Amino acid sequence: SQEGLAELSSSDVLQNINCLYKNACTIENERVKANQAEILCWRNFIIGLNNSINKTRETGTVVKSRAINHV
Repeated sequence: SQEGLAELSSSDVLQNINCLYKNACTIENERVKANQAEILCWRNFIIGLNNSINKTRETGTVVKSRAINHV
């Protein structure tokens, strides 16, 4: 209500704005960390897949396209 807003001091308003800003920063940081974790997961998957392909190729004279099918 209008009366409630009028009762808020400028200090209260600044504290509320500060709290909202901190919450927004926390949420943004969590989103960035989640994206980094997903990228790291895909990186590890690609490295593992590449290693599997290389091991398959090392065991014989298998061309890359056939090695991928064996993995």
